[in-house]
Amino acid sequence: MKSLVLFVLGLCILSSAAWAGTYTYVPVPANLDNLYHPSCYSWTIDLSSKGFDPTKENIVSATVNFHQINNWQAETNFLYVALMDPTASDLPGVNTYSDVVSGMADDWTAKDAGNHWKLLPASFTNRLDVGSYSDTDGHYGDAPPYSDVPIGFSAGALTSLNTFASDKFIAIGFDPDCHYYNSGIDLTIATTNRENAPVPEPMSIMLGVLGLASVAGIRRFRGTRG
Repeated sequence: MKSLVLFVLGLCILSSAAWAGTYTYVPVPANLDNLYHPSCYSWTIDLSSKGFDPTKENIVSATVNFHQINNWQAETNFLYVALMDPTASDLPGVNTYSDVVSGMADDWTAKDAGNHWKLLPASFTNRLDVGSYSDTDGHYGDAPPYSDVPIGFSAGALTSLNTFASDKFIAIGFDPDCHYYNSGIDLTIATTNRENAPVPEPMSIMLGVLGLASVAGIRRFRGTRG
């Protein structure tokens, strides 16, 4: 009986976490061509490719991770990250575009002037800034290890992320206003179960199993008396 109770408790715990998890997505190429300054990049992601289901899961945290990133020289620079809502006309996967503001005219010290995604009028219907990174040390050529840089989503960005993800597709935009060597980039999201998701009710499971156990106990009792 004790083992049965433990089994039921474990089943209840598993059912409460039936639609929750952590998912990591990696672009191709993983380093986005080392984030070349004259270019900007969009990365459209099918979140369901890892098992995410927007009808059953709510995204509670999201982070864009840059691994072993290092700017090519010591100078003023920004790497901008944007969240975007792709439409049917937007190409899947990674796409590279010519930065509409090139060369020293990027005005790196003025964030709004230097961020390509604020200047792009029609590629993506909705977009917002997630964050930015600046490396003025000029690590290129130095001995590793270089920096691992996480850029986390704010509460407001998470709200937009869940809205954009309702059709399973989101896009991340990158505008490097310098040349950032790196060993890889990924997006990691963590989810919890939505309140209206159809998961098994723990109490129903427990009552059903205990009912079967009672029947088995009665039969065993009658067998010992006979």
